[in-house]
Order: sequence, then C-alpha cells, then structure tokens
Amino acid sequence: MLIHPTDYTFCNQIGREAFDSGTDYLVTWSARNRAQKGVNVPVFQQAALRDARIISHKEFVYDPISARITSQRL
Repeated sequence: MLIHPTDYTFCNQIGREAFDSGTDYLVTWSARNRAQKGVNVPVFQQAALRDARIISHKEFVYDPISARITSQRL
C-alpha cells in the first residue's frame, strides 16, 4: 500500500532514494485527491523550480520482501 494514515516510512524511503539518486523532483498522484486526479510534485533540488522541463523518467520499485526501494532511469 502506498499510503498509511500514520506511518510515513514508505514515503520517506521513496524520498530518500529519489534524493540520493540525484532526482530533482517527482510527479505522482495525490494520495488525498486521487479520485479527483490530483497530483503532487515533491521537489528535492531548488534548481528544479527554474526553467522546468522533463528531461527523463525514473521508475521507483519497492521490494516487499527486502523492504528496499530501487530506481532506474527509463
């Protein structure tokens, strides 16, 4: 499950992996407004807020057995 009412461990793990892998920002659906097709854009690098454009896509994969999150450029 991608969301939990009180435990943000999973989201924090995704954020840490994104930051550590040099990701500037993520574009993802809103957990709170998914029915309305809302989006969230967590930004990890301030420079990403200037002259924004998509330069690549990444996939973040959660392995429930090892509890690890890995990323790869698509």
